[in-house]
Amino acid sequence: MMTNLIIVFVLTMVIHTTETLSYSIRYAGVKLNKIAVALSLTGIIVLVSRTANLIQAPITANFIDFAKSHPEFDVLRAMRFILLDYLDRSEEAEDD
Repeated sequence: MMTNLIIVFVLTMVIHTTETLSYSIRYAGVKLNKIAVALSLTGIIVLVSRTANLIQAPITANFIDFAKSHPEFDVLRAMRFILLDYLDRSEEAEDD
């Protein structure tokens, strides 16, 4: 299950990085008057993001199915790890 968690984490990073990169390519295309090239590159990059999302969604749903059959599995912790929110929450719990 830890391997799946790391895969989902990496795919989440790929999705957000490619979405951010597509915005910067559009902006650069407008600044350089290469709008057609920028839009075609954006299309390719968004395709990568959507493919990563296509792979990520079923793996993430598998965590919920696994948690249903294994009550000891902490699905909230796994989701927080994916969103890089786990570190913040664990520090707050230590302060209490």
